[in-house]
Amino acid sequence: FLYILQNGGMDISHVGWIPIGSLGTFIFCYGIGLASVPGVLMNEMAPTNVKAAMGTVIGVVAMCLMLGVVQTFPFLDNNIGLWFCFGIPAICNTFGIFFTMFIVRETKGKSLTQIANELNNN
Repeated sequence: FLYILQNGGMDISHVGWIPIGSLGTFIFCYGIGLASVPGVLMNEMAPTNVKAAMGTVIGVVAMCLMLGVVQTFPFLDNNIGLWFCFGIPAICNTFGIFFTMFIVRETKGKSLTQIANELNNN
């Protein structure tokens, strides 16, 4: 949409609501779904004695990554284009889907002890 708006010669003013609607839908769905995944995975897969330290490290790393995104966004927007700023997360999310499908272990119906034993054996 943004690429067509900036570079295309088409009149797309009648569908200008699509980006804000999509962003709102993403924020809502992320908040009720994907945002909780790191905490849930950490609580299910980490041993009890490292959960506090692990949570702190994850929080600091997440904040540093957010700072990097906020600082590089204007540069990328001015030099490459807004389409690129939205393309990078789309590519990362696509890789994340495959990572989750093939690497993250299923923990449904397993106790914390079973999960810890499984992680220690591999």
